[in-house]
Amino acid sequence: MSTTIEKNLLVLRGSDSNMNCDLYFTDKRLAIVFLNKKTFFAPPTVLGFIAGYEAGQKMMKKTTNSDSQPPNVSIDFLLGQNKNNRAVAYEDLEYIRIHQARFGSNLTLKSAITGWRQFAPNEFQLKQLSLVLPTIATLNGKLEIK
Repeated sequence: MSTTIEKNLLVLRGSDSNMNCDLYFTDKRLAIVFLNKKTFFAPPTVLGFIAGYEAGQKMMKKTTNSDSQPPNVSIDFLLGQNKNNRAVAYEDLEYIRIHQARFGSNLTLKSAITGWRQFAPNEFQLKQLSLVLPTIATLNGKLEIK
């Protein structure tokens, strides 16, 4: 039995742009991994505000330290960390569009698994996408760069 190793081609960090998730492009699939930012709720009393503030500070310290994943963590492990994380094989994508404009550039994808999703990568990330995605043979006919 032979196992093929998945090769990472590009990682777009949501913390580097205006996205609430990281996007992992491999030679076989796209993984959407939501960031582990947690919110907290405290009752609107002074004591509740203080307790909520302290709890929030502790959570922020934990998430700040855990946001950067070590390079040897598998995508499958990351996908299992949040029930909203998704992996989409390139064959299952209907289309993927990179729209570069002076204001409001974005990445849009549609599949039966994720539905319609739009992301707002920064300018550097858009350039990386424009270079890497055309090299993925499975995206032929599905990739549109405007």
